Amino acid sequence: MLTRPKLRFSLLSLLLVTALVAVSVSHWLATQRLRNTEVVSREQRQVIRGLNDDLKRLTVDDPSRVQVIATCESESHWKSSSGVVPVHQMGWQVHLPGKPFPEYPDWRLFWAIGDIPAKGFPADSIDEVEIDTGLDSQIAISVEFTGGPTSGWSARIAFGENERLHLIDDAYSDWLKVDEPMELTCAGQRPEGGARAVATQSFAPAGPIVLLRQRRMSRTGNTWVADPLPTQCVMIWLEKTGATKR
Repeated sequence: MLTRPKLRFSLLSLLLVTALVAVSVSHWLATQRLRNTEVVSREQRQVIRGLNDDLKRLTVDDPSRVQVIATCESESHWKSSSGVVPVHQMGWQVHLPGKPFPEYPDWRLFWAIGDIPAKGFPADSIDEVEIDTGLDSQIAISVEFTGGPTSGWSARIAFGENERLHLIDDAYSDWLKVDEPMELTCAGQRPEGGARAVATQSFAPAGPIVLLRQRRMSRTGNTWVADPLPTQCVMIWLEKTGATKR
């Protein structure tokens, strides 16, 4: 009668198997803890972002991306696309990735007051400036329109501690003289029902990053609709220095 050979394990083999099991279990537990930590961290970042949005403060949770939050002095300055008065004052707090105080500025601020397309960028009436950020890689940008039918209209573009005064050609100032709906897209805000609330918005640094696109609407009977053709108003955006043509 044949007998089965007895299985034999050396002490070294037993220790090796035990070590492998222990390492596998330890790795699995560490992976689970890491995943749980990432979930908790993500939830905490969302809570912090929400609190900052409520306080109208910029959240920079990814320094490698452009972060933007809109700012304004009062809620009366917010107008949705179905609003009745054009926005005359707007501002943004912006985080721009890159070294602070570089030898050559990494970013440029562009604005156009004239014929603004529904998509893309204006063909002309464009001005631009180089902008520098501070040690925290942040900069405040704002635009304010002032004037009147008799004195003429101008736009004050402020960026950090600097500003430019842009005199608006009378041919492109009609939208400042009328009470009519405007089509408005503004970075750093989120629609909430019929109103708008500020919120940090994140953008890829490749750009361009449109801060404001405001356009006159067309009237069909008693209804105001977005015009697919370029219409008068204003557009403001950011681009990296040396970026490819839009």
